[in-house]
Amino acid sequence: MNTPNLIKTSPEAKCAQPAGILETFDDPELVKMVNAVLKWVGDACPGQPHYWLTLSGKSDIGKTRCAKHAWNRLQRCGFTSTIRSNYDPAFIYWPRFVADLRVNEEARQIAIDTARWPILILDDIGSERDTTGFAAEQLMVILGAREGRHTLLTTNLTIDQLVAIDARLASRIMRGGNRFMQINTTTYYERTH
Repeated sequence: MNTPNLIKTSPEAKCAQPAGILETFDDPELVKMVNAVLKWVGDACPGQPHYWLTLSGKSDIGKTRCAKHAWNRLQRCGFTSTIRSNYDPAFIYWPRFVADLRVNEEARQIAIDTARWPILILDDIGSERDTTGFAAEQLMVILGAREGRHTLLTTNLTIDQLVAIDARLASRIMRGGNRFMQINTTTYYERTH
């Protein structure tokens, strides 16, 4: 299957950094996460250095919300999909995608195509049930092909837990100009109830 470029960048793309993507409750950890995501969005524009940003922390602190905002903002500033599929090119919820990789030819083709995407957001890596090692191997294949491409990952796992899955995975997440953020804060539920 010969797939066209999945994401095009408009030459006049302006990646202005909007405020207010997430209520931070004046929590320095949340402020740090939001600022890192806004910087990552701004750096996705043409001419900027490309790197991976990994957001790590427990569930319900806003990692996915920040990642979704990043993709929505990138779409508004010129990154657009050129294909139609069951997946939103550039934003993939990893547990569902892994399940589909086992049985779905479209998912397998998308996994191959991600190597060419200028932007990729993988949400919730490491949360899938992987008794056979299939998910870890698929993740390594995708991330192994993404060196030098703008990538945002979210996970509930610490770097040590990622090493336990596969040391190569942790190495790729930490190498070069890539950034790993461990966010230690309370959940939104705890803050609002």
